[in-house]
Amino acid sequence: MSEGGFWKPTPYICLSKNYHFSETKATLEEHIVIDNEGSYKLYRFWNHYFNQEDVEKMFEQIGFSKVKSINNVVNGSGIYNDHGVVFYAVEK
Repeated sequence: MSEGGFWKPTPYICLSKNYHFSETKATLEEHIVIDNEGSYKLYRFWNHYFNQEDVEKMFEQIGFSKVKSINNVVNGSGIYNDHGVVFYAVEK
C-alpha cells in the first residue's frame, strides 16, 4: 500500500506483472492501480528490443544504404550507461 506517490497522489495499491514475448522480441508491463474507493486503472507498457541485424534491416527497408553501428560511446554502468547502448550513422 502506498500513501500516494508515483501512480496517484492519494493512497493506492499497485499490482504488477511482466510478460515476455520472445517470438516478437517484446515485453509487456501491466500495472493495476486500485484506490481506497475500489476504483482502478490499468496501465500497459509495451517495449520492443532489437539486435544489430534487426536495426540494419529496418534502415535498409526504408531506403538507407549505408548503416554503421557505433558502440562503446557511453561509459559507465547500468542499463542506460553501458555497452548495451548503440548509436547508428546512416546515409540515404
